[in-house]
Amino acid sequence: MSNTTDLLIASDQRARSISRESSRPSSRSNSRNNSFTLEPGVPMSTPLLLNERQSTKDARTLTDGQIRAFSLGHAQNDLSSSLWFTYLLIYLETLRYLPPSSSGICMLSGQIFDAISTPIAGLVSDAGSGHVWGTWNLCPRTYQHLGGTFLVTTFFSVVWIFPQPDFGEGTDTSTSKPMTTAYYSVAAGLFNVGWAWVQVNHLALIPDLTDYELERVTLTSKRYGVTVLTSILAFLSYLLLLGFVSPQNQNTEGKWRILGLICVTVGMLCNFIFYKGMSDVCEKKNARKNDSMKMLTEELLNDALLPPSGLQSIKDDGSDSLPSTSSGKETITEPFQWLKVPLFYPTAIIYMATRLLINIINVYITFYLIEHLSLPSVSLALVPLVMFCSSFVLTSFGKRITKKLGKPATYILGGGITSVGCVGCFFLKGSGYETIGMYVIAIFFGIGNSLVMVTGVGKVNDLVGDNVSTSAFVYGCMSFTDKLSSGVVVLYIQNVRDSKCDDETGDVEECGDFVRDVMTWVPIVSVVVACLVIVALGDGKQKRGK
Repeated sequence: MSNTTDLLIASDQRARSISRESSRPSSRSNSRNNSFTLEPGVPMSTPLLLNERQSTKDARTLTDGQIRAFSLGHAQNDLSSSLWFTYLLIYLETLRYLPPSSSGICMLSGQIFDAISTPIAGLVSDAGSGHVWGTWNLCPRTYQHLGGTFLVTTFFSVVWIFPQPDFGEGTDTSTSKPMTTAYYSVAAGLFNVGWAWVQVNHLALIPDLTDYELERVTLTSKRYGVTVLTSILAFLSYLLLLGFVSPQNQNTEGKWRILGLICVTVGMLCNFIFYKGMSDVCEKKNARKNDSMKMLTEELLNDALLPPSGLQSIKDDGSDSLPSTSSGKETITEPFQWLKVPLFYPTAIIYMATRLLINIINVYITFYLIEHLSLPSVSLALVPLVMFCSSFVLTSFGKRITKKLGKPATYILGGGITSVGCVGCFFLKGSGYETIGMYVIAIFFGIGNSLVMVTGVGKVNDLVGDNVSTSAFVYGCMSFTDKLSSGVVVLYIQNVRDSKCDDETGDVEECGDFVRDVMTWVPIVSVVVACLVIVALGDGKQKRGK
């Protein structure tokens, strides 16, 4: 918790340093820029950057309360996603008695709906921006955020809180349950639609709310700071429920229901503060289409990395970037022109492989702990928490590492660290150090995954360059391949687990060994594929002829 506070303080210090630099006279400032006069609430024709001669006091258009209110607008998404991807499969199998193949279908349903909804939400959000309407004086994006929140709250509750309808399919996990599977597949799909709508519209509000780069940096930093706090809250709540609520160290439906209620209650409280804050500021702001699209692309991709400093980590000088379309002006004006850009496809492979290795580790770490190592249930909360905290700490140094080594070397380093953790998973059982070894491996996973994610996202941002008007298409394609590939791979693994982990015909040791193999080889293969593509591309500067 103190690390989070330190990071938020550091973000504010960084913002103040930017402000001090911006207040120095610039020889390059022309008379046209110097003639601007700022009036609160009056939108400018173009965003004003802090390298213009504006003081922090003059440049501020948002109050501290409004900034804090904005930062809480994604809290419910963060709380729910902490449980969703890490625990959904094990929850459906142990408490809803679905066979592995059926729980995989539920996961795939959510991934497909998410993949399709994200780019659509971006286009709808941007098309409806620029007008304030309704009795609450909210921006259209905020109303869309409200609609997404309704879906998230409703269908998260359907899965984690509400009692399951009795479909008369029994509790035998070796038999298929079509009605139960359909019930949770629909709930997962609609939950992910709402989640995507909240995510897109919350991020797209950043350029709407302020024209100033300093305030945008502050909004983003505060938003990711809340992500850190809410994720820690979710894992700690689960840990306390396992350790102190009877029966101790056991997963029960009642504990999951309490955990779900905590997430929904805290999330709704945060959303209430968010909507109240936005009603005070939305009436004075209008959308900037191109700026919104660029912010949306960068921040949605950055959402894969939780801590706030991860955002700054990918925005280095680009010295080792992929060959870029960036030339100081837009060179791609139609979305489908991207399909003719050679770099589009290797960049998609890098991003997809990166997300796949992280998703597989996050999903199957719980099965590895229970089915292979037979660790107590408390490890289900502690190990993900250790992974998260180590990733969070590492991102404080991410930019420094990337600048020193370059993006390709940083990716290979991160992939190597993750691979060491995977090899550790293969040999850990029977070593006599299963418990302490697992926490060491969790640290390796947190550090390695953070490095590869920072670099993978940076590659996509390098590809987009200055082509902001079509950047939503790029993100949509990257997101689609990420979500779909992860969903398909998880479904395949779950189908194999169906036969190996069958209660009647399966062998317990064989089941655990299969999960061990998944944790070992799928991430390693993903790392190798991504590294081969990065090495094959070589130095982006040379390819641009620079």
